[in-house]
Amino acid sequence: MRRVELTPLRDLLQPLTDLPDGARVWRAVLSCGTELHALAGQVLSEAEAANVAAVRRQPNRARRQLGYALTRILLADALGVPPEAVQLQRADGEAPVLQHADPPFFSVAHSGDLLLVALHGRRRIGVDVEHRRSDRSFGQLAEAILPPDGLLAWLALAESQRERAFYRIWTAKEALLKAHGLTLADGLSRMPVALDPRGGIHAVRPDETLVELLLGNAYVGMLALRDASECGEPWPERA
Repeated sequence: MRRVELTPLRDLLQPLTDLPDGARVWRAVLSCGTELHALAGQVLSEAEAANVAAVRRQPNRARRQLGYALTRILLADALGVPPEAVQLQRADGEAPVLQHADPPFFSVAHSGDLLLVALHGRRRIGVDVEHRRSDRSFGQLAEAILPPDGLLAWLALAESQRERAFYRIWTAKEALLKAHGLTLADGLSRMPVALDPRGGIHAVRPDETLVELLLGNAYVGMLALRDASECGEPWPERA
């Protein structure tokens, strides 16, 4: 596929700024015209196309197709290869990984119409995003994912702070799971985070970093980085 043909898809990707330690994150809105979805379909592998076709609801199917394509394009740019040459493994219920298991490390998240793709050349990385909803009850969810002292710290916040703080906690824990190569099935409760009196979130372990992503009022996103000294030579980051 000629590189110029992908320009309409690349234009959907907006890089986030003010990120630490060499991390790069892009955001994209997945609601767009059908012509872009058709172009995205040309980028996918056969396995990805089959996975997209298995999604029953058309809006979800279109979002998955576009998300797969944009992830593939960013990885191709990082590796210096065409999108169709990127070798990905996608197992049911697990995050996609590069088959060679070397840097760049990457993570993908989406909620509602928003997609996030994060890359790093030296550290394990995880990203998560949640679309804020006012119709949720957070008390039982907080009890399920927080230890007793963490739950008390959350309850001690002003009621107006609890909703956003809960989303910070959830996205931080899920991003950390991804940075450790784990999934939600492994349990959010196993990822400790610290909640400060103003509702901010901080990493507990010295080899981890948490950064809240600025995504506007409708979404809460979190980036997690983890040291990976066993990775060998750093990936040569490209402009």
